[in-house]
Amino acid sequence: MKTREVRLHVTDHAVLRYLEQKFGIDVPAVRRHLGGMAMSAAELGAVAVKTDGVRLHLEDAAQTNGRTTVEVVNCDRPQRPRDRALPEMRDD
Repeated sequence: MKTREVRLHVTDHAVLRYLEQKFGIDVPAVRRHLGGMAMSAAELGAVAVKTDGVRLHLEDAAQTNGRTTVEVVNCDRPQRPRDRALPEMRDD
């Protein structure tokens, strides 16, 4: 019997649910933690903040139904010329 070639795409949602169920990751707690790290920057109107070893990209609330969206961006990627260096925030 000949097998057919199959291409799979595992979604981020599937990965997240796997981590949650298999390893007991508390996803709501992680969401609150990320939100807490981004709040001050969002209140100041920043577009991104580097904190806790990660870069958080903040999507403008005006373009996302009134809510600021937080996305984690790979800090190890080479910066494009238009990117500015982001100061590290401290949790004092």
